[in-house]
Amino acid sequence: MRLPFSKEPMSAATLPVPTDQDRTDPLLQALRTAGVTAFEQDAELRYSWISNPPWDKPAAWFIGRSDLEMAERPEEGEALAAIKRRVMATGTPERQTVTLHVGGEPLHYELDLRPRRDAAGTIVGISGAALDVTRHRRAAEALDHSRAELTQALERRELLLRELNHRIKNSLQLISSMLRLQAGQAGDELARDQLDRACQRVSAVAEIHARLYMTEEIGILDFADYLDALCGRVPALAHGNPRLSVTVKADHGDLDVDRAIPLGIIANELVSNAALHGFKGLDGGTIEVSFVREPGRCRLLIADDGLGIIPDKGSERLGLKLVDALTMQLGATLTIRQCRPGTGRPGLCSEVTVPVSKPVKPGV
Repeated sequence: MRLPFSKEPMSAATLPVPTDQDRTDPLLQALRTAGVTAFEQDAELRYSWISNPPWDKPAAWFIGRSDLEMAERPEEGEALAAIKRRVMATGTPERQTVTLHVGGEPLHYELDLRPRRDAAGTIVGISGAALDVTRHRRAAEALDHSRAELTQALERRELLLRELNHRIKNSLQLISSMLRLQAGQAGDELARDQLDRACQRVSAVAEIHARLYMTEEIGILDFADYLDALCGRVPALAHGNPRLSVTVKADHGDLDVDRAIPLGIIANELVSNAALHGFKGLDGGTIEVSFVREPGRCRLLIADDGLGIIPDKGSERLGLKLVDALTMQLGATLTIRQCRPGTGRPGLCSEVTVPVSKPVKPGV
């Protein structure tokens, strides 16, 4: 719908307002349903026609007025008028988003502005459409704010968890040091060995928390790196057998802390048992530690070339009780067999297969 253009300025009293035909126009009805305000302005950027007027104002209130006259804040009215003057000067349509304060509240509009021409092709004003996107803008701003708060909360949580792992590691190292001092003062050899084993167990858990503190992703660590660090201390347990060596061959990759801690303790116990009990009376030997990742599971294998003494089921040794309990916690399977039965040094192979798809049971 177009209005006849007059070069003479039109007053609010003489400018036309929407007719009944305008109100029944299908396009205008569609625009009103969509919440769009359609309008035309003359060469002086005074409103000559408007459909679906905003701000609870009647159409007649806009007719004959300019944006400068209607704007609560002069700078906003001038900015809007400058956009429209540019469209008239260049003859190029523009789409802009503007902000106008109404009743002290900022309202946001998306504008589609086009030059209006007469029959001779001369630009005689502006025709446009305005969509109030205030609710969408506020919803987007609220969403951005929520996202920022969530990001900050996650960063705080990450910082707290790192600090927690750091403090746990320090506390466990302190406990390990006290156990080591106590072992040094123990007069009984059995008590001293038991305190040394307790110290080794505490150190194994402390090493996990030390690595969790340094990892980029909270609750995840590279188990291969952990095994390297863990097994590097094992030969010290083999008293009087300095020629004992430990080799590690492990697939790199992340393992969640719920599996890493129990599996790390299991590895510590099995490797320590091999070092302490598998080579008595022998001149050196080798312990091979493997960690293999497979679809849906991972396998930990500890193999040695020692005496190959298979522990009795139901053994009262604390280390084996820990291994059995933690294997159940992981939903894993444990097999222990001789590597080379019938030979002089049959060795012992201990294999733990851990499913990575099942949830881990509560701790022991």
